[in-house]
Amino acid sequence: MFRKSLPWWPSPTGAARSDATVCLVTSVGCLKSTTCLLCVMKPADVRRHTVESLKVAPLGDGHHGRDFYKYFFTSHPEHRHFYKGAENYTGDDVEKSERFDKLGDAILLFVHVLANVCENESVYRSFVRRVMYEHFDRSIDPALWKPFWDYWVGFLESKGPALTAEQKEAWKNFGTVFNAECQAYLTRMERPHA
Repeated sequence: MFRKSLPWWPSPTGAARSDATVCLVTSVGCLKSTTCLLCVMKPADVRRHTVESLKVAPLGDGHHGRDFYKYFFTSHPEHRHFYKGAENYTGDDVEKSERFDKLGDAILLFVHVLANVCENESVYRSFVRRVMYEHFDRSIDPALWKPFWDYWVGFLESKGPALTAEQKEAWKNFGTVFNAECQAYLTRMERPHA
């Protein structure tokens, strides 16, 4: 089965993607001259900017992941219903929850791994599919996979200084490509997709 490579990776023939006239994610005409985020940032730059911005939420210290859920439940309470038994939790409830310590560690690990492997298409695609697989039974609206990265940027900015324009652009690009792979995988698995 033929798969289109995602925009920041080389084509199967090794040709650069910068000459594309049709966006591989949206399948519409490319605006690469000035505005298309899918064409202006190279994979190495996406990796560099996303990994750099993650320094405010390092792995292994036991609280940054939980802090994400405190931020998320406070800033986006409309999504608490995805967390059975925690639908009415506040940030203070999350702070005391062992469950959200574990979920927080997992989400931090997922994001750090994805950011660090985004230059390697096969590993990236496989890991995105793994993330999707782990979320199948949670009835998450497929339309939320792209805006999740806006929530993530908000969380990072709540932890430290504002992200640079390049970091925001990298996360926007990252989220677009992540969402494209999520939707493609959901489609292949004959599951609801956006």
